Amino acid sequence: MNPSRIRPQIDRTFRTVDRLNREVAALLTTPARPRPTRRPPRGTEPHARQIRRRHWSAAELQLVRDGTAASETPAQLLARLPGRSLSSLYQVRILLGLGKPQKLMGPELDALIRRRHAEQWCGAEIAAEWNALHADRPERRVCRSAVAVHRRALGLVSNRLTERQRERVGAKTREQLAAAGLPSLAALHRKVIRERIAAQGWPAALRWREAQILSLIWERGPLTKREICAALGTPFRGAKGTLKANEKGGTYMATLMRRGLLVSFRRAVRHPSCGAGHRAGQGRNVDVYSLPLTIERRKVTIHEPHDERDERERDAGAGAAGAAGGPVDRAPAGAGADEAAAVAPVAA
Repeated sequence: MNPSRIRPQIDRTFRTVDRLNREVAALLTTPARPRPTRRPPRGTEPHARQIRRRHWSAAELQLVRDGTAASETPAQLLARLPGRSLSSLYQVRILLGLGKPQKLMGPELDALIRRRHAEQWCGAEIAAEWNALHADRPERRVCRSAVAVHRRALGLVSNRLTERQRERVGAKTREQLAAAGLPSLAALHRKVIRERIAAQGWPAALRWREAQILSLIWERGPLTKREICAALGTPFRGAKGTLKANEKGGTYMATLMRRGLLVSFRRAVRHPSCGAGHRAGQGRNVDVYSLPLTIERRKVTIHEPHDERDERERDAGAGAAGAAGGPVDRAPAGAGADEAAAVAPVAA
């Protein structure tokens, strides 16, 4: 081996050894850290929060036992136990061995469960029938959790997802929709969204995301698309792939601009990361979105249903006129005649 190559390696090795020796010497000469003092017992340190627990008396424990044996609800027990919380009641019932139903009704309830389980009854229905048969004996009342204990002991599965339970849920849903005067759950969803949008002061025909964008710009002022996505918690996928709408019309921003509810200042703000790294010379400025000066928010109340698609088409036509520079007056259909429009022109 060439000696001219060995000498530099030996020199580097000696320098490394010298450095390690200096570090070890510094560690040996450094004074040891003082050992931390032992923490005083909890509750004895100055200004410590003293936890005061009120022990359960023998009379209260007996009251819990008697009430549980009589199938009283936690609310009924707490009404006779002033100063006790629901969590403390649950804890003391577990300590007393009353956390699970202890009174098993025997073969009579088992026979009822087998018969009704074959008919796809749920636990609540079985418990209701059992309690109706023993209405004159309150001590034999059971809840659906007690029925579940018997059912599991018999090796039977739950009837929660059976065809009969689905039909019961469907019938109950249809009954609720009929009482509300709505044809489907989708109509109920649209009704709730329209009411929320109208309560925020925007036209009820808007989509929920569009109303969120308008409210955000109203509260914070002009924003870029990246700032809007950050505030809404949605990912930013570039200028053209962000905030896309499910319906025809492109993005939510484009739809709002066509309706005259939003204006865009093209490339008005410089991008914070442009001019450095791989973005040098790219995307120097970005668009800023703001509300027009000719609109204001006003809360309205919706009194009757309407055709949302027709209203969106009417608003789209009005939005084109507003985008051209004319004042726009949009009141959700169904709003009271004595109430002002949700978005009304501001006097110049």
